[in-house]
Amino acid sequence: MRTVLVVLALALTGPALGARTESPTDVATLASTAKSVVHVRVAKAETFRERYDVKTTYTLVPLQTLSGDRAEALSLTLPGGVLDGVTVQAQGVPVWSVGDEAIVFLPPEGPVSLDAVLTVRDGQVVDPAGRAVPERVEGVREMVLQSPASAESR
Repeated sequence: MRTVLVVLALALTGPALGARTESPTDVATLASTAKSVVHVRVAKAETFRERYDVKTTYTLVPLQTLSGDRAEALSLTLPGGVLDGVTVQAQGVPVWSVGDEAIVFLPPEGPVSLDAVLTVRDGQVVDPAGRAVPERVEGVREMVLQSPASAESR
C-alpha cells in the first residue's frame, strides 16, 4: 500500500489558496505533470485526534488507472473528518465517507498537493474548494488520456 501525504502548510499556501478560489482546477495541467492519474473509491475512513487536531486516514482503492503506472491501494491522511458524530472540516479539504470517489493525480515524486485531489459527486468532478470542474468524470478521463504524459506512457 502506498501512503500519500498531503502537504497543507497553511502559512505557505495563503496566496495559492486565493488563486485556487479565483479559477477552476486545470485538469489538463494536472494530467500533464502527474506520474499517474487514478480514479479511486474510499474503502475505509479512520478519524483520530492528534494533539488538538482531528485527522482522517482514508484507504483508497483504485477503480481505474487513467494514466501512468498502475496504482495499488493508497492511504491518504487529511485534516478534518467526523469524530464522535461531529464533522470537523478545514477550508478546501474534502471530508469523505466510505464509497465516495475521487481522482488523484500522483506526482513523479514527493507529496501529493491538495489541488491534485478531485472529488467525484454524481459523476461531476469537484475541486478542493467545492467548485464543479467544467468536465464530468468522462471528460476528465478523456483529457487525461489525451495529455502528453499519458501518450508517453503508452
